[in-house]
Amino acid sequence: MSLPGVEVRVADLDDVTHDAPLGEPGELMVRGPIVMLGCHSDPQATAETIGPDGWLHTGDIASTTDTGHFFIVDRRKGMIITGDYNVYPAEIERVVATHPAVAVVAVGSVPDPVKGELACAYVVLAPGAHATEDEVLAFTWQSLAAYKRPRLVRFVDDLPRTSTGKIMRRELIEQFQP
Repeated sequence: MSLPGVEVRVADLDDVTHDAPLGEPGELMVRGPIVMLGCHSDPQATAETIGPDGWLHTGDIASTTDTGHFFIVDRRKGMIITGDYNVYPAEIERVVATHPAVAVVAVGSVPDPVKGELACAYVVLAPGAHATEDEVLAFTWQSLAAYKRPRLVRFVDDLPRTSTGKIMRRELIEQFQP
């Protein structure tokens, strides 16, 4: 549901001129008087963010229900494309976080010559807990489709965060790549 005078839709990820099917993830788009006019002194960024028809690309991946409610699934920039499949890090994180040895998890992508990208889980273990990469990977088998499962687990002491405590997924690869 949106504010009066504001249009909201979930666009197909491959073609934003079409709506995503009901209940399927797509990019959340907004149009109306609350949308910015553009990016200051940056016409290219404006063109990438606001379409000629006035629809603003929020960068959020969302789905909608038949009652008109929107649910944000993840961020488009964080989406991992493995083979021809879209994988949402937040979905993997929700599963891995339920492992009893895991204190905190963040999922990012790593390059793969065959599939393009693979999901990698960066795990901070709970104090005194122990787990192996194979144990964490096997833990995801019952809850995630094969293409959504992480292929790697890296155990780290801490995760990069913003000043407000939000995990910075984009920093994962730079900080933890060998």
